[in-house]
Amino acid sequence: MVEVALPDGGQFSSEIKVGPVAAAASEEQEVALKFVPFPVCLPGDKELVWLLAKRENLTPEEAGMALRKLEEDFWATKTGQKLIRDRVERNFPEFIARVPGGLLSEAGLKRHYKTPEPLQILRTAPKR
Repeated sequence: MVEVALPDGGQFSSEIKVGPVAAAASEEQEVALKFVPFPVCLPGDKELVWLLAKRENLTPEEAGMALRKLEEDFWATKTGQKLIRDRVERNFPEFIARVPGGLLSEAGLKRHYKTPEPLQILRTAPKR
């Protein structure tokens, strides 16, 4: 209820309807988790590292399992089967280059760099 005193001595009164408190609505919203670096390499070539990202609530083991499952599921999809028929090799680099970003984000993963770069190995100088 609102009452306003007017300059001529009269009063204006009215009722203003308000919605629910905004703080209650913000408490219900889910907090967006950040992505943290998740480097991945293949057992045969440990110098070639893909810098992916995982949600911060996933452990490295969980993210690795999700990535392996996602790769398996991708090659079983219609798109994956078409790529195999088109003679695209069924390997991890081709998977990372061709998997849709939406599938990765559903699994809590993200592709930082589409083009993988080899890890720079620093060699120490000989001791004198």
